[in-house]
Amino acid sequence: MAVRIIGIDLGGTEFRIGVLEVGSKGDLNLSGDVKELSSPRSWEEFTSFLKDHRKRAPKDVGGYAIAGAIEGHAKVTRAPSLPWLDRRDVPGELAPCLGLNPSEIVIANDMEVAACGEKAKGVLRKYEWAIFDTISTGWGGALILNGEVVAGEPGHVNLGLSLPYMCGCGNMGCVEALYSGSAMERRILHHLRSQDILFPSDLGDKVWEYFYKVLETEEGWAISLIEEWAEGVGRAWAKVLNHVKPIEAIVYMGTTAENLIPKVLPKIRTTMQRICMFPNHKELPIRRAAERDRSLYGVAVVYRKVKERRY
Repeated sequence: MAVRIIGIDLGGTEFRIGVLEVGSKGDLNLSGDVKELSSPRSWEEFTSFLKDHRKRAPKDVGGYAIAGAIEGHAKVTRAPSLPWLDRRDVPGELAPCLGLNPSEIVIANDMEVAACGEKAKGVLRKYEWAIFDTISTGWGGALILNGEVVAGEPGHVNLGLSLPYMCGCGNMGCVEALYSGSAMERRILHHLRSQDILFPSDLGDKVWEYFYKVLETEEGWAISLIEEWAEGVGRAWAKVLNHVKPIEAIVYMGTTAENLIPKVLPKIRTTMQRICMFPNHKELPIRRAAERDRSLYGVAVVYRKVKERRY
């Protein structure tokens, strides 16, 4: 018998929701269209939306992908991009609002579910050992180790406690604070303001449009910033590669990575080649993720895995 799961991908900027049908043999299919909204700004806004959805789909159970560190597929330890979720027991608090049993709600790190979805439907089907990272509003990631998805927090690898960039987690010098999309936007704006080129802080896309035009004219500050970004990404990946020898590929996703990596791939490779100890890592495939609905498919995969462990 098929199970219907509400799949939610709750990121720092975007909120996506779809209903998945999971067949008795584990086959995954989206049922209907996927909705895309701006992420809620509070717990009350989040629960209000879900209550409304629940009225229209009373038999669906829930699986939720959340941008942050998750404990036991139930509690949010820290969610730097969604601080209103910090330390919440999401199933315990959400179940009464939706008329569900807490056991019918499973939460997971957004990159854990993205990796599971890409492994089920996308590029990661080809690899048993891989790095899978997203660089967008923040920097998240997972490893594929002998076919198993292992969630992590690569954005909070620290490059120096004395660096003048505070991360959303409260530490100074995290790679997320330096090289995530939101961090790069802040650094671009900082430069523009220092040159009396004023942009309102909420015009993100236009700031990036300006930055890309400046890159085309090869202005020194922009070239320097994007090369620093490339070196930072290369260093982060090389450090992982020196810990795990059998890695077969690096797969990336996220708006910042998808826009910037093609522009600076040679610099990323050069950085990695100077740091990597294992010869097979010096020319690894670096590929863009392919499945748009990876996180929603991944929610269903993780939901089933967690339920199997519970019963």
